Amino acid sequence: MSFNRAGSWAVVADETPALLRHEQYHLNLVALIANKANAASGTMPAAKLIGAFKAAVAGYTKTYDDDTEHSQNTELQQAWENDIDAGIVQFPGSF
Repeated sequence: MSFNRAGSWAVVADETPALLRHEQYHLNLVALIANKANAASGTMPAAKLIGAFKAAVAGYTKTYDDDTEHSQNTELQQAWENDIDAGIVQFPGSF
């Protein structure tokens, strides 16, 4: 997982505050998942932990984008922000 400078913000007209906030919450979401993975680090082998982390990031970020329509659905965008801020993300072994 990495940031692609060449592919990000490719369309200047799409550079809106709402989309920037949406992208910031992608970072917040991944940080939250990383914190949950760190907390679970003693409960599973490293390879399984890394796989679980990658799967959680891929699954949650896809669902986040789909639900919010990349920031266009403001009601669900706010709901996701609330959940991320509250730490409501499940990670295997962190329950």
